[in-house]
Amino acid sequence: MRSDDSVLWVWAEALQLLRGVEQRQRQFFAVVSSRSLPCWEPPVDAYEHDGELQLLSALPGVMASQVEVVFDQDGLLIRGQRPMPRLLASCCHSSP
Repeated sequence: MRSDDSVLWVWAEALQLLRGVEQRQRQFFAVVSSRSLPCWEPPVDAYEHDGELQLLSALPGVMASQVEVVFDQDGLLIRGQRPMPRLLASCCHSSP
C-alpha cells in the first residue's frame, strides 16, 4: 500500500467514526415531539443479575424522590422533572 493510500484510508475511517458519533448525539439529544412538554431520553444500562433486571440511568439534577418508574405492557417509562437552574430561568421564556 502506498503512503498516499494509507493517509486517505485513515481520513476515511476518521470521517466514518465522526458521522457515527454525530448520529448518536442527535439520537441522544432528540426532543420527542409527541408530548406537549420538552423531554429527552437518557441512556439506560440494563443488567441481569440473579434473575433480576437492574437498570442504571443518568438523570442529572433530578432528585431520587422525584423519579417515577412505570413498567407495563407498553414498555418501561422513567419519568422525572429537573428544575431549571435559577440563572437560566431568568433569561429563558416559554409560552403556555
